[in-house]
Amino acid sequence: MAVAAPASGAALFRVSWVLSIVRLSGIFWLVYLVIQPLVGLALGAERDPWWVLLLQGAIYSALAAGGMALLPRSPFHNWVRISDGGLELCAAGSDPILLAWPDVASVEVRRQGLRTVLRVTPVEMSRVQRADVHYGLPRVRNGAFIADVGLLRPGVDVLRRALAAHSGRA
Repeated sequence: MAVAAPASGAALFRVSWVLSIVRLSGIFWLVYLVIQPLVGLALGAERDPWWVLLLQGAIYSALAAGGMALLPRSPFHNWVRISDGGLELCAAGSDPILLAWPDVASVEVRRQGLRTVLRVTPVEMSRVQRADVHYGLPRVRNGAFIADVGLLRPGVDVLRRALAAHSGRA
């Protein structure tokens, strides 16, 4: 999906599908390599050769990571754009929204459990501009939009710096 910039000085943060699928596959693979022998030991099953374990783990982890990427509410569909015009956000199966900087009460990037989230609080919900009306708004908690930004590239630190440069509040 092409995302046209609304104003100058725009910085786009989106998920690198290849990098994310490779990382998730690696994580799933390591988990499989640890759990599968333990389950086999607990059940008293015959041990497979090491190469079978590696091959099965690679296949299962690739299928799981690829399947997760295709889920409409997965963080693979998130993107954030910061520009002189304001902050745009599209989070996990939602319609893109735009908030001009005067309409942003607060914005922060922080850790929430194992995830890194962007929390954007508008001055008023009525000032939120929606690009489309198909899927609804991004997730809202306590009057703030919440989006998982841990997989976004070029990275969370760059996102924090861009927010600080444009809003003066990150």
